[in-house]
Amino acid sequence: MHTDFSYQHVVHKVADKGYANILETNDIAIVGWRNTKGRLNKFDCTIGAYFKTGRYAIWPASTYPGMHYMRNPLSGKGVATLVEGQYVDAYSIGSFKGYQALRQQGAVTVIRDANKDDVRNGKYMDVGWFGIHIHKAGKFSKLVGNWSAGCQVFQKSEDFDIFMSICREHSDKVNNKFTYTLLEV
Repeated sequence: MHTDFSYQHVVHKVADKGYANILETNDIAIVGWRNTKGRLNKFDCTIGAYFKTGRYAIWPASTYPGMHYMRNPLSGKGVATLVEGQYVDAYSIGSFKGYQALRQQGAVTVIRDANKDDVRNGKYMDVGWFGIHIHKAGKFSKLVGNWSAGCQVFQKSEDFDIFMSICREHSDKVNNKFTYTLLEV
């Protein structure tokens, strides 16, 4: 995936989509960049943290469920894939599998794929609380595998640790609410 991850591009892309410019009211904007031509089970998407100052940092991630859950969905409705959109104050820092991550705290929209054919072609839209968290995979995971049943997952634990230190600083200074904007490229 080759795209412009710059601060200016994010501001324009968010405005073009009609989403709120979170940086007008918050110090941090969390943006996922979904590679729509991404390969199954690969970390070929990006998650970024953008700051009012114009600085930003980006990291390799996956915004798709892993192959394990595509074949073995946790819900009878099918595996969940977060829909492109802006989820205002839908996340907060909380415990996840023994460590701190951004946990879903508000409704999100997912598309469900139940046919287990290894093709992303779900058609059923679902809105609610599904545990679509933002967390890490392993130390350096090559495949998404069972790291994601629909979550937004950092490929490297070291990158995720940096991201969470940024989130904790925001939580300490402002509040424990985070907006996540997922853009498709």
